[in-house]
Amino acid sequence: SSSSSSSSSSNSAEKCLNATADHRVSTIAGTGSSGFEDGTGTSARFNIGDDSSLDVSPDGSKLFVADHDNHRIRQIDLETKKVSTLCGNGQGETVDGVGTSAGVDS
Repeated sequence: SSSSSSSSSSNSAEKCLNATADHRVSTIAGTGSSGFEDGTGTSARFNIGDDSSLDVSPDGSKLFVADHDNHRIRQIDLETKKVSTLCGNGQGETVDGVGTSAGVDS
């Protein structure tokens, strides 16, 4: 059984980590530097900030990340480590729309 958590520090290091029952920790996604980039594993970048939320899909296959400072909701496929943006245009405004045409004021 594993659990996932977000890590951030005063130097804006942004990663999503996986901790296993035998205390091994590995990077699921993120470079450790803040920014925005969809991609796979460490080619993805986040700007999670201090006020973020994570949730796992009911089947345990996806991790959803409130990428607070990028004003986007991101999805990580836990098998492939592919990061994609589900919604949010990055503008920090509330706008009705579908996917990345929607505005998320987080």
